[in-house]
Amino acid sequence: MKIINKIILLIIVSFSTFSCTKDLEVYDLKNNRLGFSNSSITSFTFAYDSKKVTMDTVSISVVTSGFITDYDRPLEIEQVYYQPTDQNGEKLDSVLQAIPGIHYIPFDDSELKDKYYIPAGRNSASIPIILKRDPSLQNDRYYLKIAIKENEYFKQSFKDKITTTFELSDMLSQPSSWERINNWCFAGEYGPVKHQFMIEVSGKKCDEDYFFNIYHPGLTVDYGVVDYLSSFYSNKLIELNKKRKSEGLGLLREAPAAPGTEGILVQFKFRGNLLPVE
Repeated sequence: MKIINKIILLIIVSFSTFSCTKDLEVYDLKNNRLGFSNSSITSFTFAYDSKKVTMDTVSISVVTSGFITDYDRPLEIEQVYYQPTDQNGEKLDSVLQAIPGIHYIPFDDSELKDKYYIPAGRNSASIPIILKRDPSLQNDRYYLKIAIKENEYFKQSFKDKITTTFELSDMLSQPSSWERINNWCFAGEYGPVKHQFMIEVSGKKCDEDYFFNIYHPGLTVDYGVVDYLSSFYSNKLIELNKKRKSEGLGLLREAPAAPGTEGILVQFKFRGNLLPVE
């Protein structure tokens, strides 16, 4: 009898729980949502390109949540203000905002706008952003923060997926892999003059992929390659400094840091030891 009473009590509690639970919202086609696959900051620079390059196109991936349709669905994006913050969400100093028509082709451009849609039968697409190589990028970094703009087909996705940001420049910056074993093996202290020199003598971009392929965590380092690069760049530097000397110029240096008047020497390493420059 006690067992039966317990079963009855359990059934009553179960019904009470269900009756207090809010009915789940029926999914509605009107609530299809759209977001970016990558919501982090992406650095983009024209510095690796020929001076003849005046524009470049990057693709960003957008993903829907909801039903897939048998017709194309136009989507819209817009620029919003980018405010950098620290890890605690506190606002940092303001930064320069990208200017439509100057740093990128406006998103409402007639030819570009026609490319902004989710194809029939798909829940994702790659859409183009056309960036412009304005002279202002040689001196400063500009930020282009892009947000999903709601329309009749899509509402915004989750808060952390509705924006993506580009840092735009025409300047070299230190690849993250430089600080790893490359700093010890051959690259030495970073400097934009050294970086540009490496690009010119190697004929390679010497970008993040270049250094990542030389060394990245989890793989064995090929010291034969690393030692070769030490010798290659050092010998090319000696050749250049010899030429500069014949022209009455000094050794290749980085630009001086204020208030100094002489920058540090461009110099490479071999197994952690500085190599000669002349």
